Amino acid sequence: MSGFPPSWAMGAVGIDGSGDPHLPEGIHLRVFVSPECGLPICPISIYRVAESATQDSLAGVTRTDFAWIDSHDRVLSLPFTVTPDNPVRGIVLRGAGERAIAAAVHATSSGRGGLADANRPRRTVTDDKAALKVSAYIDAPGGRRVVGERTSAPYMLAAPHIDGLLLAGSGTVSAAAWVMARDIPIRRLKPHQFMDLPIDGAARYLNVPGAAARAEARVRRGAPRRFGLHDDPSVPAPASAAAASPDDEWSRVDPLSDELLEHLKAAVDDLSLPPERVTRSVTLTDGVASAAGVSTADVVCQSAVQSSTADPGLARWLGFMDSDISPPTSGAFVIYYVRAFVAIDAASLDLARRLTLALAGPPLSAPEAVPGLPFPVPHRSADDRPVYDFVVPVLVVRGAPPARPAAPDVGAPLAPSVLYGATGTQ
Repeated sequence: MSGFPPSWAMGAVGIDGSGDPHLPEGIHLRVFVSPECGLPICPISIYRVAESATQDSLAGVTRTDFAWIDSHDRVLSLPFTVTPDNPVRGIVLRGAGERAIAAAVHATSSGRGGLADANRPRRTVTDDKAALKVSAYIDAPGGRRVVGERTSAPYMLAAPHIDGLLLAGSGTVSAAAWVMARDIPIRRLKPHQFMDLPIDGAARYLNVPGAAARAEARVRRGAPRRFGLHDDPSVPAPASAAAASPDDEWSRVDPLSDELLEHLKAAVDDLSLPPERVTRSVTLTDGVASAAGVSTADVVCQSAVQSSTADPGLARWLGFMDSDISPPTSGAFVIYYVRAFVAIDAASLDLARRLTLALAGPPLSAPEAVPGLPFPVPHRSADDRPVYDFVVPVLVVRGAPPARPAAPDVGAPLAPSVLYGATGTQ
């Protein structure tokens, strides 16, 4: 039975590439799977809600319940004013088992905003401190973490999980709402596309032939239209970077994938050890003096693969990122459901994670048929671990991506004693 994963286990996000100087047109989806879940045991399925059903889907799951608290711990009610010296926090009030996947406020800003301007010079911090800034956050075990920001209307943000909103700057808020993830309608939908590892199959992974070609196609489909600012430090802004082609991106990713492929094969095919303990010995060459002889390191293969998804090109090659190049042409929102089957060793989890995993629902009790895949998904993995059927809803706001990060504000260098201790070596 499909269920929402715990927030630590899996997530997914989407962004509309319209108007972005680097992203190609279309909606770009990215999936995150935690080390505790490892690699999926079969292709990730992407379901898309039909354009005609999107508004109906949202109508029954929109809520307006927030607790608004300012920086002086005063409880506010709508409408209220946000000032630079008095930010406001809005806590999503939800019941047991409910999850907010989008939140929005209707507000007027006293400033101009505009962190999304791709022509803004990157070396100068010029954003308007008076502009209203709306940030969505989650309360993670390590503290509060911002998952998205908007500095201009529409002030709407989406994420796999949202605990509340932070409002800073200057503006007046007149209304607010959030969208609840409640129903998982994948039984009524057919997969729109699949994202798979770039191998045709292995002991721990089920797939169909042609995976390598599909992986290259994903890389080319989502290739940036311009080079990155790190490629040419002399350009003043993202929109000024030189044009790039899919061939440029593939020529960058291809040699990286050659090295990573051996780690991937070992992670999914070596059954002599649990997947998280499979390693490969790698010869180190960079930074090693010739007189020092040969240096090697044992690399944990699964960790190497998962950490490589931080690179967008490798994430596409590995099947953790892809583009919907023909999204609906009208409507303010697009809804996707991202479905992954993962095997989890519950005994290796701490108590808090075991409890949240149990609350997410039971693992599969029998093989599961997935439309579009010519094999049933097993309910036990090759390592005899239970398999969980996780689904993450992704709501994408058309034409309103999260704000770009501000340019870094680089200050004076810190003294070694500040960085490393009194002697500069501790």
